[in-house]
Parts: sequence; C-alpha cells; structure tokens
Amino acid sequence: MDWLDEELATVPAVLRDPIAERINEVLAADPGLAALVRAEKPVRRSLIRVLSLSRFAARTLCTRPGLLAAMLERGFGQPTLADRLQYYLAEHPANPAIALRRWRQEMMLGVIWQDLNALCDLDQVLETLSECGDLALQAACRIASQELAEPHGESMDVDGHPQELVILAMGKLGGSELNLSSDIDLIFLYPSAGSTNGRRPLDNQQYFQRLGQRIINLLDETTEQGRVYRVDMRLRPFGDAGPLVMSFNALESYLQENGRDWERYAYIKARAVTGAASAESIFNDVLRPFVYRRYLDYGVFDALREMREMIAREVERRDLVDNIKLGPGGIREIEFIAQCLQLVRGGNQPALRRRSLLEALSVLHQHRLLPESATDELSRAYRFLRNLENRLQAADDRQTHKLPGDEESRAALASAMDMQNWDTLVDALRAHAANVSRWFEELIPVPPRDEIDNDRKDFSGIWDGSLSSAAATELFRRLDCNEPEKVYAELRRFAGASLFRRLDQPGVERLRQLLPSIVRLTAPKPDAAQILRRVFDVLEAVGRRSSYFVMLNENPAALERLVGLCGSSGFLTSQIAVAPILLDDLLDPNLLNAVPERSQFVAELDNRLLAAEADAEQQHAALRRFQSSAVFRVALADLDKRLPLMKVSDRLTDIAELVIGRSLQIAWQGVLSRHEGPSRTTDSSTPGFLVLGYGKLGGLEMGYGSDLDLVFLYDTEMAWPKKKEGDGEVFYGRLGRRLVNFLSMQTPAGRLYEVDMRLRPSGNAGLLVSSIRAFEQYQKQEAWTWEHQALLRARPVAGDLRLARQFESLRQEVLTQHVRREGLAEQVASMRQKMRSEISRSGDGQFDIKQDTGGVADIEFLVQFLVLKEARRYPGLLTYSDNMRQLEALAECGVLDAEQTRLLMEAYVAYRQRLHHLSLELSGSTVDDDEFFDELSAVKALWTELIRD
Repeated sequence: MDWLDEELATVPAVLRDPIAERINEVLAADPGLAALVRAEKPVRRSLIRVLSLSRFAARTLCTRPGLLAAMLERGFGQPTLADRLQYYLAEHPANPAIALRRWRQEMMLGVIWQDLNALCDLDQVLETLSECGDLALQAACRIASQELAEPHGESMDVDGHPQELVILAMGKLGGSELNLSSDIDLIFLYPSAGSTNGRRPLDNQQYFQRLGQRIINLLDETTEQGRVYRVDMRLRPFGDAGPLVMSFNALESYLQENGRDWERYAYIKARAVTGAASAESIFNDVLRPFVYRRYLDYGVFDALREMREMIAREVERRDLVDNIKLGPGGIREIEFIAQCLQLVRGGNQPALRRRSLLEALSVLHQHRLLPESATDELSRAYRFLRNLENRLQAADDRQTHKLPGDEESRAALASAMDMQNWDTLVDALRAHAANVSRWFEELIPVPPRDEIDNDRKDFSGIWDGSLSSAAATELFRRLDCNEPEKVYAELRRFAGASLFRRLDQPGVERLRQLLPSIVRLTAPKPDAAQILRRVFDVLEAVGRRSSYFVMLNENPAALERLVGLCGSSGFLTSQIAVAPILLDDLLDPNLLNAVPERSQFVAELDNRLLAAEADAEQQHAALRRFQSSAVFRVALADLDKRLPLMKVSDRLTDIAELVIGRSLQIAWQGVLSRHEGPSRTTDSSTPGFLVLGYGKLGGLEMGYGSDLDLVFLYDTEMAWPKKKEGDGEVFYGRLGRRLVNFLSMQTPAGRLYEVDMRLRPSGNAGLLVSSIRAFEQYQKQEAWTWEHQALLRARPVAGDLRLARQFESLRQEVLTQHVRREGLAEQVASMRQKMRSEISRSGDGQFDIKQDTGGVADIEFLVQFLVLKEARRYPGLLTYSDNMRQLEALAECGVLDAEQTRLLMEAYVAYRQRLHHLSLELSGSTVDDDEFFDELSAVKALWTELIRD
C-alpha cells in the first residue's frame, strides 16, 4: 500500500509500526473499507488519526466489518442516536443486552471519529455522550419494566395511581458532561408506598429493588460485546450499606437527619433521567432546599476543606500527582471552586443553580462572583482537561485519568491533542494546572493554623479580661497601633457587649477567630478606635448570623475592604449595619475597580426578582436588597473617583427608576388580583397610568438618601368592563395608594424610598391621582409660578409610554404658552427669600451649601427663572429636565454668556460634589463659610445681575 507509507511519513516515528499493524488488521477484516480508503484520501487520513490513538476503535472495526463504511455513507448524526438504538433493539428482540452493547460500540466509534478529526467541539462531544447515557438508561428501564410486568404487573400507589422509577443521574451524567468511558453515578427513587397489580404482587420497595437490579445488569454486566456502562450506586443514601432504591419520603428523612455536606455538592448535578414529571416535587421540596440554603451559606468552606484534605491524602497515598482529575490543578479543583460558590449563593440567586460546570462559571462571572480572568482561565483549563480526559479514555475505552508512561502512548496522546510532542503537551498541562491551583488557593484559602493558634493565645486575655492594660498596650504597639489605649478600651467594650451572650458557642468561636484579623488591619490606621467602633457596629448588626463571620474569616480581601470602608465612610458603614447582606458585595473581586452601569443593575434586579417568585413580600425584600447593594456600589465608585459627579447622579437615578418601574408592576398585579382593570390593551404593562418624577428624580440628580417627588396621572379614555363613570378614577386611585405604600413601607431592613406627593395639583388637598385632562386644566389655569418651576424638572419615569408622550407635549405647551411672565423675577426672588429664612441650617461662621445665599438653591432658581422667562422664544430650553443641560441650552441660545455659564456650572458641580461626600460622611449640608467663598460670591453677583437687573 504505497499510500500508507506516504501517510505514515507525517506521523511520529514511534507510532508508524503500531498504526501500520492496526491499519492492516482493520482492512483485512473489512475489504469494503479497504476500497473506500484507497479511493478517498480524507477518509484514510481520518482513519490513521483515529487508529494512532485508539486501540478500542481498531478492535471495534475488526469485529464489526462494514460498520465504519455505513456510518460514513449515511453521515454522522443521521439518523439520530435514538433511531439507531431502536434499530438495534429491533434487530435483537430476544437479547436487548446485545442490542444495547452493539449500539454503544457504534456510538462511541462515531464520537471518537468526529472528536479526533475536529468534526465537533467539546460541547458537542459531551452533549452526545450524555444523550447516549440518557437513552441507554431509559431503554434499560423500559426493558426491565416489560420483563417484570408479566409476573408482577404495574406498580401502583395506595390510591391506585401508577408509579414509575425515578432515576437520578449524578456527577458527569447529571451535568450532561459525560466523558468517553465514564461510570454513570445513579440514585434510584420511587414516589410512595403501594404494590404491583399483577398475578404475583410485590410491594413497591421489592418491585423497584428488582427493577433497579435488572437495569444495572442490562448496562453493567460484562459480555463478549463488553458492557454498556459501569453503574456506580455509591452516592445513594447510606452508600453501599443502604437500600438500592428509596421512596421520596425516605430520601427526605435521610437528608434531614443524615445528609452530609459532600452530598450537597453531589446533588448540585442531580437530574431526573426517567420519571421527571413525578420527580418535580422531590426537586422543589427536598433537594433544592437541602442543596441551596436560603441564607448565604459560608459554612460550606469548612466542608470543602475537609474534602480537599481527604483528596490530598488520597492523592499522596495512591501517587495521583499525574492524575488530571484528582491531582493538583485538576478537574476536581475546578469543580470545587464553582460548586462552593454555587452553594454559598445559590439559595438567593437561582441563576447559579446550574448543573453544567461551564455554565456555572459563566454565570458566576456575570454575577460578579468570579473575576473575568478567573472565569477565562478556569474555563480554558476545564476544556483542555476534559479534551485530554476523552483522548486518554478513547485509547482503550477504559476509565483513566492518569497520564501514560510509555513512549508510544505519549506520542499518540500528544498527536491527538494537536501538540508538537509530549513535552509541549506537558508544558501546556502544567500551565493550566498552575492557573487552576492559583485560583483554588485564592478563592478557597486555607488559613495558616499556626497564625490562628498564635492569635487565639494573644487575644484570649482581652476577651476574658485576664490581660492587663499594660500588656495589651504592648501587644498593640507591636502591631504599630497609633492609639493603643483607645483600641484596648474599644475591644473591652465590645467584649462586654450583648453580642457574645446572644451567640451560640460555634458563633463565639468564629467571632473570636475573626477579631485578631480585624485588629491587625485596623491598628496602624490614624483613627483606629473609631474604625473599630464602626466595624463592631456592623458585627453587632449581623447578630446571630455567624455565617458572616465565617465569610470574613474565609475572605481576607473582603475583610480588608470592610475595614477600609469603615475608615472612609460613616454612610457606607451605616448602610451595612442596616442591611448586613451588603457584606456579600465585599466578596466581589471587582468591587473596587468595576464601574457600575445601568445594564448591570437591570440584570441583577431581574435575577433577584426571579428568586422572589410571585410573593409581594419577597419581591419587596428583593427590591430592597437590590437598592441597597446598587447604592453601595455607586458610593464606593464615588469615593475612589471611578465615577464623576454626574455619573453618580445618573446611576442613583437609574436605581430609583428601576425600583419604581418594578414596584409599579408589582402594585398593578396586586390591584388586578382584586379589581377589574381596563379592558383596552396597549403596549404598556400598566396601561393608562403614568408616574412622573419631579425634583431630584426628575432632574436626574438623585443623591444618597434623596426622597422621591412623584405625581401620578391616568388616562380618562381607557375603557372599563363595567362601563361605569368613575371606574378609572377608583382603580387608578387604588393603584397609586398601593404603589406609595409599597415604596415607602417600613421593614426591618428599612424602606425603599421616602415618597413626597405634595407637588401634585393642589398639593396635599388634591387627589392622589389626577387625570391627564384635569392636570392639563390645572397647569394652564390654576398653577402657581413655583409649580411651573417644578414642572421644568418633571419627566416620566414609569408607566404607559403613550401617556408619557402626551405629557411631554402638554409640558411643552404649558411652559411656553401658559407661564405668567409679568412680575416673574419678583415672584421667584420672593419665593427664594422665604425658603432661605425657613430652611437654612447654618450657624455663625457656617455656609449651608443647599439653602444659603449663593448656594445650590440659588443656582436652581436662577436657571428656572431664565428658562421660564425665555421658553416662549426658545422652546429648545425645555428639552431636558436637569440643571446642567438647561444651563448649556441657555448658553446656546445666548441668554447666558460663556463666562456666566462657566461660573454657574463650576459652582454647581463643586457644591453637589461636596454634598455627595458630606452624605457619605453623614455630616449634613453645612461647611465653614470660607470653604466656597469664591463660588458663593460669583453666584450672588449673578443672582443680582440676572434677577434684580
């Protein structure tokens, strides 16, 4: 065969003789294939690539002549895997075991052929192999059920309803990630007690026991054709010592009383291959609550370490250093990283409940639980290792994860992995393993035992009072503490606080383990005692949720971020104290460098509301957690100047808009559940209703702690089922009240927002909800100048888009045609003077940035005056509702010159920047009167020039 010598010249020398031998054996056994190979160069190249690695493929081709030619002729994947299985079962009706094994041989040969010849990628390989596993199990279950039906009949529950076996696939099959020669890890369940209805009845336990045994025999028994799958049942309750099958109730009792942490990891991948409909209840009511706890579950780290240490001992005992699954940097470590984070967060983030590891890594990154670099490196390592695993197992259809030691196998494996030689493959493997190990150590660190023991010894005397003040002072001096006496006093105060008495013993131990790390981080800082007090306020707010202590112990970076925040912002500290769940955000490795975006907020809010399902109370809690977390991240970005002032306000406004929008949808559904709504449908989820934002919300200038100035409008043209006059007013009135109550409802975690409705027509004396016709009439005929000033800052923030367009047209008309411009300057000046005298909070030597002369309110009134005065001539002044762009528009129209505009803009930005940071420090709005002397002087002069002129 001249062509063979030509082809063999392209492969490593050590493989040429083995390939030639296998080629000759295969072609001798299948003359038809020999003719195809001679005629088709791509076929012979593909065949040589497969035979260079897989002795299993060579044996299959020798024992199954004509198989490969037929597969090539019809094309891989045509017909489907299920069709081919039915073909084999029909061909061997009396011996389904042979049918299953011959079908598997064909399927495995097809996967190996496509994989090694780059006709499919890893995802397709795993999907195909997993589908094979599912089909084999389902077929074996049907066959076994049919065999048992003749003597025993069908399984029934006590009420006479049919029962079926639920086969839970675990491990790789459960995650739809089965590899070429994998065991299949299974658990057999049945719904409830009962018996079969045949001539020789069995109770359900006996029946399903026999059914399970027969399924295992069909798949696992070794025959001349080999086996279909090795079946591993050791993950079932009580392992090998437990019953082969178990009822749903028995599984629930076992997990409640005996469920272990490693089983929580295992059940992450649990999937019903048969009986999926009847298994839904066991997943919803038993397995998900067992695996995913409602609270943040940082206790899993301890369980993970025990498992990690056990595997490390096993690796050492069995010399598994070169094991790509269990060895350092192997597949198991990647699985541990993903599964640990899933267990910690999956209880309140349903999106993390993924069986597929690659999907889990992606979602963990989307939810800021893994940095992009970690997701990228771990995903690439996983793909590399899984490809390597498949090629290792393709050689002999044998489950192995150990690298080969002989030269031929190494050369074949390197070639199959498209590596130049064995050394190149080893270098790539080591690089991936190093990345995995680095992330494993970083994300799931093991604290040094000596350091923990030394800390416990050094600090134990502080907690029990046995350490003298002098000795404690010396200890703190060794820690470079600037305020040793104050720090000692703060620690003694905390040691006597009620928190220690409220905690159980494990909680006390966790807290005592945490405190030395806090002191070490805090001691060198200038305001160490104040920072400690703030940290302790947070710890006391956490209360009995000692899992947060574990979280901070497990994540030194998160603890360092907490101490840093307590040193820089009283506002952020108070936020954490009110909502301790914000501690969760400290785990985000991108917390201090990512820039918050509206799109991120939308995705996060969707996920939180998904977890809350349809319960209004849970939805309110989800919105509150979202709002707290989002504001928290904006404040951090503000503090370290990742977000400029205007972007800070934009993001805070985005948060408010999203909360209002989702709250409106929840309120709408609540009202509809009890009262009929409008029959006319529109493209809006809340047809005929509009929420207007005024003030800071309307002007895109929300600050920390800003309230919401809202006005509600409704459409009188909507049709009502009862066709009664006033139906719309009553319905939308209920909706408005429900929305206000939802937004402002006080909960233990605080309220969403303070809501101010006083800017509605006629203020507190007016209706809560106005029709757009009544609003139009009021604005044109009755509104005061100050109400037109307020309208300048108004814009739609939620509700019916069609109604929003009507409002925009109305706003434009009112502000251009119906403003009383005669005496406008006097009215604005008089109103401003009244505000100064009533609201200013400054004392002697102080300047109230918001309300004093030359402050923020003067700039806002000045802009409003100029826009109202000139809007008839320049309607473009009304395009935007915020001060900065209105100032820009005034300059473009020539109402203000460039210097006037610059002075006002610079003063406004400086004031608002300072107010933001005062809010972060919980320091009010007053400063020394000389801090903004130049700015307030310029604003005063412009006020006199432009309004008094």
